[in-house]
Amino acid sequence: MIAALLGVEFDELKRRHEDRRIRRCVVGWCFRERWGWLSPRFTLFAFAERRFAQQSAIRAANARNEAEKLVEFMLFDLRPKLEAMGKLNLLESANERVRAYYETVPPEEDSPDVLRRRAAAFQQSGLDLRNHGDVQKTLSILLTAAALREKLVKLNPHDADAHLALADTRRILANQRQDAGDSEGCAAGNRAGVGSS
Repeated sequence: MIAALLGVEFDELKRRHEDRRIRRCVVGWCFRERWGWLSPRFTLFAFAERRFAQQSAIRAANARNEAEKLVEFMLFDLRPKLEAMGKLNLLESANERVRAYYETVPPEEDSPDVLRRRAAAFQQSGLDLRNHGDVQKTLSILLTAAALREKLVKLNPHDADAHLALADTRRILANQRQDAGDSEGCAAGNRAGVGSS
């Protein structure tokens, strides 16, 4: 009936149908062959990219760790040598660079070790500024150090060292407020933790 409607012979219609079926099979086979050839390569590429990303993350973590070791050396190991020579003012630019470095570390990367180092760096920087008489900047930096120490205590509430470090920072902050003539802020800060300036 369909052959009669189309005005062709039944054999012609049957041949056309067979040709279409063969073309679909050939195209499907070609696609499967191509995909079968490409699929392992895509898989290998994905594994290679994943491995490269993991290695990059490890290299970045190692570089950050080395940078922080250098920061610790500048702020804590080099300090006594410069102090003995009367050149402690040379650490001012180093302190600024350290603070700038820690501002680039994203908050989600604040592991307890990073928080501890960051708080120690800010506290030491604040002490250096205090020795140079920069009251407002000192107060701001010490408040940052205290906030970091509080965050560390919240992360590790049973860490006695974190509590002692926070108490030390609060003591230094209270002394700074008292030296600045802010006895009210000093008392409020001692009652409420760090408080605000």
